Amino acid sequence: MPRGIDTPEQILLLLFSLVASIIFSWWTYRGNQGLTPGRMWLLTILRGSALFLLILLLFNPVIRKTNILVDKPAIGILLDNSRSVTVAKGDYEGESSYRQAQRGLAPDDTSEVSFRFYGFDNDVFRLPGREPDLDGTSTDINLALTGIVQSEPDLKAIILYSDGIFNRGRNPAATVSQLGIPVITVGLGDTTSMRDLVVRSINVNETGYKNTETPIIAEILNDGFPDTSFEIQLRKDGVVIDRQSITTASERSVHRVQFNTKLTETGLLRYEILIPELPGEFTPANNRASGTINVLDDQLRVLHIAFEIHPDISAFRNLLSTDENISPAMLNWYGGEKFSGGGITNRPDSVDLLILHGYPNRNLSAAIKNEVQSLINELPILLLTTPGSDNVTLTDDMGNRLPVITNRSAGNSGIQLFAVEANSDHPVMELPITDLTRTPLLRAPVTGIEPGIGVTELFRARLRNQETDAPVITLRTVGNRRISQVNAFELFRWFQSTNQEHREYMAALLSNLVKWTSNEPDNRLLTISPARPVFDENEQIRFEATLRNESGDFESDALIEITVTKPDAQPGTYTMTNRGLGRYELQIPTMPAGTYRYEALARKGNTRIDEQSGTVNVSETNLEYIDTRRNDELLAWIAGQTGGTFIPYDEADRLPAILRDLNVLEVVTTEFTTDTPLYQSPAWFILLIVLLTIEWIIRKQAALV
Repeated sequence: MPRGIDTPEQILLLLFSLVASIIFSWWTYRGNQGLTPGRMWLLTILRGSALFLLILLLFNPVIRKTNILVDKPAIGILLDNSRSVTVAKGDYEGESSYRQAQRGLAPDDTSEVSFRFYGFDNDVFRLPGREPDLDGTSTDINLALTGIVQSEPDLKAIILYSDGIFNRGRNPAATVSQLGIPVITVGLGDTTSMRDLVVRSINVNETGYKNTETPIIAEILNDGFPDTSFEIQLRKDGVVIDRQSITTASERSVHRVQFNTKLTETGLLRYEILIPELPGEFTPANNRASGTINVLDDQLRVLHIAFEIHPDISAFRNLLSTDENISPAMLNWYGGEKFSGGGITNRPDSVDLLILHGYPNRNLSAAIKNEVQSLINELPILLLTTPGSDNVTLTDDMGNRLPVITNRSAGNSGIQLFAVEANSDHPVMELPITDLTRTPLLRAPVTGIEPGIGVTELFRARLRNQETDAPVITLRTVGNRRISQVNAFELFRWFQSTNQEHREYMAALLSNLVKWTSNEPDNRLLTISPARPVFDENEQIRFEATLRNESGDFESDALIEITVTKPDAQPGTYTMTNRGLGRYELQIPTMPAGTYRYEALARKGNTRIDEQSGTVNVSETNLEYIDTRRNDELLAWIAGQTGGTFIPYDEADRLPAILRDLNVLEVVTTEFTTDTPLYQSPAWFILLIVLLTIEWIIRKQAALV
């Protein structure tokens, strides 16, 4: 009986209501002569039932239902997806032994347990099935354990299938005690120490220049070959271009090998260090490593002309000479019509950047000025001042092309630099951090000068701890050429400073000025490129972009989508993250070695702003084959610190018993009741309408309505 009608008094009251409803209904039809006895009793029952139903609902009865909830324990299964677990060694037969160890769990029996399957390599991910592809290029065990606990907070235990070899992320031994649930570790692989040669690393410059020499450095690990000579090959496009020999003296040793190779062509060149396989070597899979160099067309050709003897000149030239990417030509004017170091070239196409130091000198002849002016009209220019510079004449000669306008001659004051905050994101300002209020003083004018129209001010003068409007370092773009001007001297004091930060800051600032000024202006609205020319297989690929609108202002309210085309796969489309001030970033998951094409589209609403395309390269890595010995110590530590158990792969059939011994397979049965008020069901109201409708139809047939 419904709850709410469960006492004797309520039951009697309900029976009385039923009788009263029938009697009342009979009383309403008793004297009607137009009804046959059958119809009268039918109408009486219909009306009495409807009336009783209304009275019943006034009692607010509740239907109570008892439910039983069975909560099966959840067990997380972490399956190592890295390549090292496929290495066959000793009794371990690689992938087949791994699969056999998985079957020891009897994962198909889910009647009393819920298994959650995850794979991990350099990331942790839910498996759509139960078998990983075993192609991971690095291993992060700490991320796997913490990641599955965060994703599945109701887990009762974790079963970790791994060889215990991690080469990415934190050491899991330091964090497993915080997991809060037992971890059963199943050791994959073999602990046998095998004789092996390993190319542990290769170090190459990301960028090089044609017709220069670049070092390629490799680190070689010898494990098990004492008193042995073997060859190290340097290959390019599969062809041996150089070789060296190493002779070991002990059972285990590390050797550093350096090749110096001449870059004879431009483009993205891939070099490989290879050790030919030795008899008795465990595996040749880790005998090679590759690196890529983006070779540009020749070095930056710089013509530096000095018009005064000053310590700044030698300091700046020393900086140019130590940069392997710069090929400097240096001329000195000592008066008259001649230069030491040669003459001024009449071929502007042989120079990428003209640097004028102390130009124009007040004693410079008109003939020399005309020769210099012919280069000024053709080349990008970096202007650096000296005490003898005639900046008023320079302003008259170059007019509105000059970044700094000198209205009148003025004395030079001891100043310090302060950076213009509005232009702190300019490429030239990618500088080391230093306190500019504690740097050596420079000499510069603070009156009679002003920035030109449409220039970019990077630094102004700070005079006696007060910021001024006097420009010191300014930039300007004129057509397809750039002009930079440093309106201060005694820069050499920074290079002589005992503070390393000062030396590094000034060196980076001047190097950035040289590189920025020598490049042609980029008039694209969207500029995008990978953060590096080449990524490893185990690295996420990062893109960086800047976006401007047609007015030249930074556009921070747009959408940039990148489509990356993968060989033999569907293209992947990603959306860049907006970092503000026109800057956008994107990180995409790791990809196998190869060259991928990307296409980027920037739009605002339905309006297309710009689109660009390019390639990104991913190189192979042998990280998973450098160390292939199962780390039983780590696996046992993880199990011990969490209250779990460590077993080797060939004892995986013990897993069900271990789970029972850990008391993590208890099925929790919960009984609960639910109360549903009768009035919430529309069936009662439908029944009431049906009863009254039938009564109305019979009454109409009897001409009672």
